[in-house]
Amino acid sequence: MNKFFKRFLIFLLILVGVITLTWIVVASMFEKQVGQKLVTEINKQLTTELIVQEFDLSAIRTFPKIAANLQGVILKDSRGGVLMEADELSFRFGFLSLFGSSLNVESVVLRDGAVNVQIDSRGNGNYDIFKESETTTDEAPTDSGEGTRIDLKKAQLKNMELIFQDESTDQTVLSNVKDATFAGQFSSKKFILKSKAAIQSSFVEMEGVRYLVGQNIGYDADLLVNLNEDLYDLQKVKVTLGTNVFEVDGTFETWEDGPYFDLFFTCTEGNVSSLIALLPAQYLEYLGDFTSRGDFVFKAAVKGQSTTRLSPEIRAEISLQNGRIESPRMRDPLKDVSFTAKFTNGKYRADDSSVFAIENLKGYFNRELFEMQLRVENLDDPRIDFLADGAVPMKSLYG
Repeated sequence: MNKFFKRFLIFLLILVGVITLTWIVVASMFEKQVGQKLVTEINKQLTTELIVQEFDLSAIRTFPKIAANLQGVILKDSRGGVLMEADELSFRFGFLSLFGSSLNVESVVLRDGAVNVQIDSRGNGNYDIFKESETTTDEAPTDSGEGTRIDLKKAQLKNMELIFQDESTDQTVLSNVKDATFAGQFSSKKFILKSKAAIQSSFVEMEGVRYLVGQNIGYDADLLVNLNEDLYDLQKVKVTLGTNVFEVDGTFETWEDGPYFDLFFTCTEGNVSSLIALLPAQYLEYLGDFTSRGDFVFKAAVKGQSTTRLSPEIRAEISLQNGRIESPRMRDPLKDVSFTAKFTNGKYRADDSSVFAIENLKGYFNRELFEMQLRVENLDDPRIDFLADGAVPMKSLYG
Protein backbone atom coordinates (compact mmCIF):
# COMPACT_ATOMS: atom_id res chain seq x y z
CA MET A 1 0.00 0.00 0.00
CA ASN A 2 2.84 2.42 0.84
CA LYS A 3 4.46 1.77 -2.56
CA PHE A 4 1.12 2.34 -4.30
CA PHE A 5 0.53 5.71 -2.60
CA LYS A 6 4.12 6.76 -3.24
CA ARG A 7 3.84 5.95 -6.95
CA PHE A 8 0.41 7.61 -7.12
CA LEU A 9 1.81 10.78 -5.53
CA ILE A 10 4.73 10.82 -8.00
CA PHE A 11 2.25 10.37 -10.87
CA LEU A 12 0.12 13.31 -9.61
CA LEU A 13 3.19 15.56 -9.33
CA ILE A 14 4.29 14.67 -12.86
CA LEU A 15 0.74 15.26 -14.17
CA VAL A 16 0.52 18.65 -12.49
CA GLY A 17 3.94 19.56 -13.87
CA VAL A 18 2.97 18.55 -17.41
CA ILE A 19 -0.34 20.48 -17.22
CA THR A 20 1.45 23.56 -15.84
CA LEU A 21 4.14 23.43 -18.53
CA THR A 22 1.51 22.95 -21.25
CA TRP A 23 -0.49 25.86 -19.79
CA ILE A 24 2.54 28.16 -19.94
CA VAL A 25 3.67 27.06 -23.43
CA VAL A 26 0.20 27.42 -24.96
CA ALA A 27 -0.31 30.83 -23.34
CA SER A 28 3.05 32.08 -24.66
CA MET A 29 2.13 30.92 -28.20
CA PHE A 30 -1.00 33.09 -28.16
CA GLU A 31 0.58 36.11 -26.40
CA LYS A 32 1.07 38.43 -29.40
CA GLN A 33 -2.25 37.46 -31.00
CA VAL A 34 -4.26 38.10 -27.81
CA GLY A 35 -2.60 41.47 -27.20
CA GLN A 36 -3.42 42.70 -30.69
CA LYS A 37 -7.01 41.43 -30.42
CA LEU A 38 -7.65 43.25 -27.15
CA VAL A 39 -6.22 46.62 -28.12
CA THR A 40 -7.91 46.52 -31.54
CA GLU A 41 -11.31 45.59 -30.11
CA ILE A 42 -11.17 48.23 -27.36
CA ASN A 43 -10.21 50.97 -29.81
CA LYS A 44 -13.09 49.91 -32.09
CA GLN A 45 -15.48 50.84 -29.25
CA LEU A 46 -13.85 54.24 -28.56
CA THR A 47 -14.06 57.63 -30.21
CA THR A 48 -10.57 58.33 -28.81
CA GLU A 49 -7.56 56.00 -28.45
CA LEU A 50 -6.10 53.52 -25.97
CA ILE A 51 -2.28 53.57 -26.08
CA VAL A 52 -0.30 50.59 -24.70
CA GLN A 53 3.49 50.41 -24.26
CA GLU A 54 3.91 46.68 -23.48
CA PHE A 55 1.88 43.47 -23.28
CA ASP A 56 2.26 40.04 -21.68
CA LEU A 57 0.11 36.98 -21.03
CA SER A 58 0.12 35.48 -17.52
CA ALA A 59 -1.04 31.91 -16.90
CA ILE A 60 0.30 31.06 -13.42
CA ARG A 61 -0.52 34.06 -11.23
CA THR A 62 -4.21 34.04 -12.21
CA PHE A 63 -4.77 30.26 -12.55
CA PRO A 64 -7.25 28.87 -13.65
CA LYS A 65 -7.85 32.09 -15.63
CA ILE A 66 -5.53 33.64 -18.20
CA ALA A 67 -4.52 37.27 -17.63
CA ALA A 68 -3.76 39.57 -20.54
CA ASN A 69 -1.74 42.42 -19.05
CA LEU A 70 -1.54 45.75 -20.87
CA GLN A 71 1.27 47.84 -19.38
CA GLY A 72 1.96 51.55 -19.61
CA VAL A 73 -1.66 52.34 -20.52
CA ILE A 74 -2.94 55.79 -21.56
CA LEU A 75 -6.59 56.44 -22.47
CA LYS A 76 -7.27 59.73 -24.25
CA ASP A 77 -10.30 61.83 -23.28
CA SER A 78 -12.78 63.57 -25.58
CA ARG A 79 -10.73 66.79 -25.51
CA GLY A 80 -7.38 65.33 -26.53
CA GLY A 81 -6.09 65.11 -22.95
CA VAL A 82 -5.64 62.08 -20.70
CA LEU A 83 -8.70 60.50 -19.10
CA MET A 84 -6.89 57.55 -17.55
CA GLU A 85 -3.34 56.31 -17.20
CA ALA A 86 -2.15 53.21 -15.37
CA ASP A 87 0.86 50.97 -14.97
CA GLU A 88 -1.31 47.95 -15.74
CA LEU A 89 -4.70 47.11 -17.22
CA SER A 90 -5.30 43.36 -16.88
CA PHE A 91 -8.09 41.38 -18.57
CA ARG A 92 -9.06 37.91 -17.27
CA PHE A 93 -10.64 35.14 -19.37
CA GLY A 94 -10.95 31.34 -19.48
CA PHE A 95 -8.16 29.18 -20.89
CA LEU A 96 -10.43 27.63 -23.56
CA SER A 97 -11.05 31.12 -25.00
CA LEU A 98 -7.59 30.86 -26.56
CA PHE A 99 -8.86 28.16 -28.91
CA GLY A 100 -12.22 29.76 -29.83
CA SER A 101 -13.11 32.20 -32.57
CA SER A 102 -13.65 34.94 -29.97
CA LEU A 103 -11.94 35.92 -26.73
CA ASN A 104 -14.53 36.10 -23.90
CA VAL A 105 -13.21 38.64 -21.38
CA GLU A 106 -14.88 38.21 -17.97
CA SER A 107 -13.09 40.62 -15.62
CA VAL A 108 -10.65 43.52 -15.60
CA VAL A 109 -8.14 44.92 -13.08
CA LEU A 110 -6.78 48.48 -13.25
CA ARG A 111 -3.85 49.31 -10.97
CA ASP A 112 -1.33 52.02 -10.07
CA GLY A 113 -2.46 55.09 -11.98
CA ALA A 114 -4.91 57.97 -12.14
CA VAL A 115 -8.34 58.85 -13.53
CA ASN A 116 -8.89 62.49 -14.47
CA VAL A 117 -12.56 63.55 -14.86
CA GLN A 118 -13.22 67.12 -16.01
CA ILE A 119 -16.62 68.85 -16.45
CA ASP A 120 -16.73 72.32 -17.99
CA SER A 121 -18.97 75.26 -17.05
CA ARG A 122 -21.68 74.02 -19.44
CA GLY A 123 -21.77 70.57 -17.84
CA ASN A 124 -19.90 68.76 -20.63
CA GLY A 125 -17.57 65.99 -19.44
CA ASN A 126 -14.31 64.73 -20.92
CA TYR A 127 -15.40 61.11 -20.44
CA ASP A 128 -17.82 60.81 -23.38
CA ILE A 129 -15.52 58.53 -25.40
CA PHE A 130 -17.59 55.43 -26.17
CA LYS A 131 -19.34 54.84 -29.47
CA GLU A 132 -23.07 54.23 -29.25
CA SER A 133 -23.94 50.54 -28.87
CA GLU A 134 -26.15 48.86 -31.44
CA THR A 135 -27.51 46.51 -28.73
CA THR A 136 -31.06 47.51 -27.76
CA THR A 137 -32.24 44.55 -25.68
CA ASP A 138 -31.74 43.86 -22.00
CA GLU A 139 -29.75 40.74 -22.80
CA ALA A 140 -26.00 40.48 -23.23
CA PRO A 141 -24.85 40.84 -26.83
CA THR A 142 -24.25 37.61 -28.68
CA ASP A 143 -20.97 36.83 -30.38
CA SER A 144 -21.51 36.16 -34.04
CA GLY A 145 -18.00 36.18 -35.40
CA GLU A 146 -14.30 36.35 -34.72
CA GLY A 147 -12.89 38.98 -32.41
CA THR A 148 -12.98 39.86 -28.73
CA ARG A 149 -16.17 39.78 -26.72
CA ILE A 150 -15.82 41.97 -23.61
CA ASP A 151 -18.62 40.63 -21.40
CA LEU A 152 -17.52 42.00 -18.02
CA LYS A 153 -18.81 40.52 -14.80
CA LYS A 154 -16.21 42.02 -12.46
CA ALA A 155 -13.95 45.07 -12.41
CA GLN A 156 -11.34 46.03 -9.82
CA LEU A 157 -9.34 49.18 -9.09
CA LYS A 158 -6.13 49.11 -7.04
CA ASN A 159 -4.17 52.19 -5.97
CA MET A 160 -5.83 54.55 -8.44
CA GLU A 161 -5.83 58.32 -7.89
CA LEU A 162 -9.15 60.00 -8.67
CA ILE A 163 -9.15 63.63 -9.82
CA PHE A 164 -12.60 65.16 -10.33
CA GLN A 165 -13.20 68.82 -11.27
CA ASP A 166 -16.64 70.24 -12.07
CA GLU A 167 -16.61 73.89 -13.13
CA SER A 168 -20.42 74.00 -13.39
CA THR A 169 -20.85 73.32 -9.65
CA ASP A 170 -17.44 74.59 -8.44
CA GLN A 171 -16.47 71.22 -7.00
CA THR A 172 -13.12 69.43 -6.84
CA VAL A 173 -12.37 65.96 -5.47
CA LEU A 174 -8.92 64.46 -4.96
CA SER A 175 -8.70 60.96 -3.49
CA ASN A 176 -6.88 57.64 -3.74
CA VAL A 177 -8.92 54.50 -4.41
CA LYS A 178 -6.87 51.93 -2.52
CA ASP A 179 -9.11 49.01 -3.47
CA ALA A 180 -12.51 48.87 -5.17
CA THR A 181 -14.49 46.05 -6.76
CA PHE A 182 -17.55 46.18 -9.02
CA ALA A 183 -19.47 43.00 -9.87
CA GLY A 184 -22.47 42.66 -12.18
CA GLN A 185 -23.66 41.72 -15.64
CA PHE A 186 -22.32 44.94 -17.17
CA SER A 187 -23.26 43.99 -20.72
CA SER A 188 -26.97 44.07 -19.78
CA LYS A 189 -29.14 47.18 -19.63
CA LYS A 190 -30.58 46.16 -16.25
CA PHE A 191 -28.56 44.37 -13.55
CA ILE A 192 -27.59 44.25 -9.87
CA LEU A 193 -24.27 46.00 -9.17
CA LYS A 194 -22.35 44.82 -6.09
CA SER A 195 -19.47 47.06 -5.10
CA LYS A 196 -17.02 47.60 -2.23
CA ALA A 197 -14.31 50.22 -1.83
CA ALA A 198 -11.65 51.60 0.52
CA ILE A 199 -10.74 55.20 -0.32
CA GLN A 200 -8.32 57.74 1.16
CA SER A 201 -9.77 61.23 0.66
CA SER A 202 -7.28 64.07 0.22
CA PHE A 203 -10.13 66.62 0.11
CA VAL A 204 -13.55 67.43 -1.29
CA GLU A 205 -13.76 71.13 -2.19
CA MET A 206 -17.10 72.89 -2.73
CA GLU A 207 -17.22 76.63 -3.44
CA GLY A 208 -13.72 77.10 -2.03
CA VAL A 209 -14.34 75.19 1.24
CA ARG A 210 -12.57 71.86 1.79
CA TYR A 211 -14.26 68.90 3.47
CA LEU A 212 -13.16 65.32 4.33
CA VAL A 213 -9.51 66.33 4.49
CA GLY A 214 -7.40 63.22 5.05
CA GLN A 215 -10.43 61.05 5.87
CA ASN A 216 -10.83 57.34 5.23
CA ILE A 217 -13.98 56.49 3.24
CA GLY A 218 -15.45 53.10 2.52
CA TYR A 219 -18.66 51.59 1.24
CA ASP A 220 -20.40 48.26 0.67
CA ALA A 221 -23.26 48.59 -1.80
CA ASP A 222 -25.88 46.67 -3.78
CA LEU A 223 -27.55 48.77 -6.50
CA LEU A 224 -30.19 47.96 -9.08
CA VAL A 225 -28.92 49.61 -12.28
CA ASN A 226 -31.40 50.42 -15.05
CA LEU A 227 -29.45 51.92 -17.96
CA ASN A 228 -32.58 52.26 -20.11
CA GLU A 229 -33.99 54.78 -17.62
CA ASP A 230 -30.63 56.04 -16.22
CA LEU A 231 -31.90 54.97 -12.79
CA TYR A 232 -29.86 53.65 -9.84
CA ASP A 233 -31.88 52.11 -7.01
CA LEU A 234 -29.91 51.71 -3.76
CA GLN A 235 -30.91 48.28 -2.43
CA LYS A 236 -28.41 47.91 0.40
CA VAL A 237 -25.73 50.53 0.96
CA LYS A 238 -23.41 51.22 3.90
CA VAL A 239 -20.97 54.14 3.76
CA THR A 240 -18.16 54.65 6.29
CA LEU A 241 -16.77 58.15 6.91
CA GLY A 242 -14.06 58.05 9.53
CA THR A 243 -15.67 56.07 12.35
CA ASN A 244 -19.23 56.89 11.27
CA VAL A 245 -21.27 54.23 9.47
CA PHE A 246 -24.20 55.52 7.37
CA GLU A 247 -26.97 53.43 5.85
CA VAL A 248 -28.24 54.93 2.59
CA ASP A 249 -31.56 54.23 0.90
CA GLY A 250 -33.34 55.70 -2.14
CA THR A 251 -32.72 56.37 -5.81
CA PHE A 252 -30.44 58.41 -8.05
CA GLU A 253 -31.29 59.38 -11.63
CA THR A 254 -29.11 60.99 -14.31
CA TRP A 255 -31.23 63.59 -16.10
CA GLU A 256 -30.00 65.51 -19.14
CA ASP A 257 -29.64 68.86 -17.34
CA GLY A 258 -28.49 67.48 -13.97
CA PRO A 259 -28.86 64.50 -11.59
CA TYR A 260 -32.00 63.94 -9.50
CA PHE A 261 -31.65 62.65 -5.91
CA ASP A 262 -34.13 60.96 -3.60
CA LEU A 263 -31.87 59.68 -0.81
CA PHE A 264 -32.21 59.04 2.91
CA PHE A 265 -29.28 58.64 5.33
CA THR A 266 -29.22 57.22 8.87
CA CYS A 267 -26.31 56.72 11.27
CA THR A 268 -26.40 55.06 14.68
CA GLU A 269 -22.78 53.82 14.64
CA GLY A 270 -21.02 57.10 15.35
CA ASN A 271 -20.78 60.02 17.73
CA VAL A 272 -20.73 63.80 17.79
CA SER A 273 -16.92 64.07 17.89
CA SER A 274 -16.42 61.83 14.84
CA LEU A 275 -19.02 63.90 12.97
CA ILE A 276 -17.20 67.11 13.96
CA ALA A 277 -14.02 65.60 12.46
CA LEU A 278 -15.68 65.74 9.03
CA LEU A 279 -16.10 69.54 9.18
CA PRO A 280 -13.85 71.98 7.26
CA ALA A 281 -10.46 72.77 8.80
CA GLN A 282 -11.44 76.31 9.93
CA TYR A 283 -14.04 74.83 12.32
CA LEU A 284 -11.78 72.10 13.66
CA GLU A 285 -9.58 74.76 15.28
CA TYR A 286 -12.43 75.40 17.73
CA LEU A 287 -14.17 72.02 17.90
CA GLY A 288 -11.61 69.43 16.86
CA ASP A 289 -10.50 68.37 20.36
CA PHE A 290 -14.01 67.61 21.66
CA THR A 291 -14.92 63.97 22.28
CA SER A 292 -18.31 62.49 23.09
CA ARG A 293 -20.21 59.33 23.83
CA GLY A 294 -23.86 58.47 24.34
CA ASP A 295 -26.94 57.43 22.36
CA PHE A 296 -26.30 59.09 19.01
CA VAL A 297 -28.60 59.21 15.96
CA PHE A 298 -28.10 61.05 12.67
CA LYS A 299 -30.76 61.32 9.94
CA ALA A 300 -30.70 63.21 6.66
CA ALA A 301 -32.62 63.43 3.41
CA VAL A 302 -31.64 64.83 0.01
CA LYS A 303 -34.40 65.23 -2.55
CA GLY A 304 -34.51 67.12 -5.84
CA GLN A 305 -32.47 68.00 -8.89
CA SER A 306 -28.97 69.47 -8.83
CA THR A 307 -28.07 71.87 -11.66
CA THR A 308 -26.16 75.12 -12.07
CA ARG A 309 -29.31 76.97 -10.92
CA LEU A 310 -31.08 74.44 -8.69
CA SER A 311 -30.12 72.63 -5.51
CA PRO A 312 -31.93 69.65 -3.98
CA GLU A 313 -33.83 69.95 -0.71
CA ILE A 314 -31.60 69.03 2.25
CA ARG A 315 -32.82 68.14 5.74
CA ALA A 316 -30.66 66.77 8.56
CA GLU A 317 -31.11 65.99 12.25
CA ILE A 318 -28.68 64.93 14.99
CA SER A 319 -29.75 63.83 18.45
CA LEU A 320 -27.78 62.81 21.52
CA GLN A 321 -29.21 61.25 24.70
CA ASN A 322 -27.45 60.20 27.93
CA GLY A 323 -24.30 61.77 26.52
CA ARG A 324 -20.98 63.00 27.80
CA ILE A 325 -18.88 65.73 26.14
CA GLU A 326 -15.23 66.30 27.05
CA SER A 327 -12.30 68.45 25.94
CA PRO A 328 -8.71 69.04 27.16
CA ARG A 329 -9.74 72.69 27.58
CA MET A 330 -12.48 71.73 30.08
CA ARG A 331 -11.60 70.70 33.60
CA ASP A 332 -14.96 68.94 34.05
CA PRO A 333 -16.99 67.16 31.37
CA LEU A 334 -20.56 68.05 30.47
CA LYS A 335 -22.53 65.03 31.72
CA ASP A 336 -26.02 63.63 31.07
CA VAL A 337 -26.20 65.62 27.84
CA SER A 338 -29.27 65.59 25.61
CA PHE A 339 -30.10 67.74 22.58
CA THR A 340 -31.51 67.73 19.05
CA ALA A 341 -29.86 69.72 16.25
CA LYS A 342 -31.64 70.35 12.93
CA PHE A 343 -30.73 71.84 9.56
CA THR A 344 -32.73 72.63 6.44
CA ASN A 345 -31.83 74.66 3.36
CA GLY A 346 -35.37 75.98 3.35
CA LYS A 347 -38.01 76.94 0.83
CA TYR A 348 -35.57 78.27 -1.78
CA ARG A 349 -32.92 75.57 -1.14
CA ALA A 350 -30.23 78.18 -0.67
CA ASP A 351 -28.09 79.72 2.10
CA ASP A 352 -30.41 82.70 2.53
CA SER A 353 -33.38 80.40 3.31
CA SER A 354 -31.41 77.93 5.45
CA VAL A 355 -32.11 77.38 9.15
CA PHE A 356 -29.91 75.70 11.77
CA ALA A 357 -31.25 75.05 15.26
CA ILE A 358 -30.16 73.35 18.49
CA GLU A 359 -33.21 72.51 20.58
CA ASN A 360 -33.41 71.75 24.30
CA LEU A 361 -29.76 71.16 25.06
CA LYS A 362 -29.37 70.06 28.68
CA GLY A 363 -26.37 68.90 30.67
CA TYR A 364 -24.53 69.14 33.98
CA PHE A 365 -21.20 70.83 34.76
CA ASN A 366 -20.04 69.49 38.13
CA ARG A 367 -23.70 68.76 39.08
CA GLU A 368 -24.83 72.23 37.99
CA LEU A 369 -27.63 72.22 35.37
CA PHE A 370 -26.95 74.04 32.09
CA GLU A 371 -29.59 74.57 29.33
CA MET A 372 -29.32 76.16 25.89
CA GLN A 373 -31.26 76.83 22.68
CA LEU A 374 -29.98 78.27 19.40
CA ARG A 375 -31.62 79.21 16.09
CA VAL A 376 -29.75 80.67 13.10
CA GLU A 377 -31.71 81.86 10.05
CA ASN A 378 -30.23 83.01 6.70
CA LEU A 379 -26.62 81.82 6.56
CA ASP A 380 -25.72 84.66 4.14
CA ASP A 381 -26.81 87.36 6.64
CA PRO A 382 -27.47 85.48 9.89
CA ARG A 383 -30.23 86.28 12.32
CA ILE A 384 -29.36 84.58 15.62
CA ASP A 385 -31.73 83.73 18.46
CA PHE A 386 -29.73 82.38 21.42
CA LEU A 387 -30.77 81.45 24.95
CA ALA A 388 -28.63 79.99 27.74
CA ASP A 389 -29.73 79.36 31.31
CA GLY A 390 -28.03 77.70 34.27
CA ALA A 391 -24.98 77.69 36.47
CA VAL A 392 -21.55 77.38 34.81
CA PRO A 393 -18.68 76.81 37.28
CA MET A 394 -15.79 78.89 35.88
CA LYS A 395 -13.20 76.40 37.16
CA SER A 396 -14.78 73.84 34.79
CA LEU A 397 -14.56 76.03 31.71
CA TYR A 398 -11.83 78.63 32.07
CA GLY A 399 -9.60 76.83 29.54
